[in-house]
Amino acid sequence: MILMAIATWFAVDFGDKAYDRVYAMSGREAQQWLDVHEKRAETFRYVFYAVGISAASALLASRWWPS
Repeated sequence: MILMAIATWFAVDFGDKAYDRVYAMSGREAQQWLDVHEKRAETFRYVFYAVGISAASALLASRWWPS
């Protein structure tokens, strides 16, 4: 889960950098789907970050307070 959160950060970062180039090469319908995809990525990236932080917290807690 932690690696997933890190991978999400890279995907969103590289997607933002490539957006203009891909948008210019795409047709009108593809541009609409690209906009939808970008909006979903921007919305749900925080969910992935929260899951990664929760996983890291659980890992650290299990090491500090073993059962």
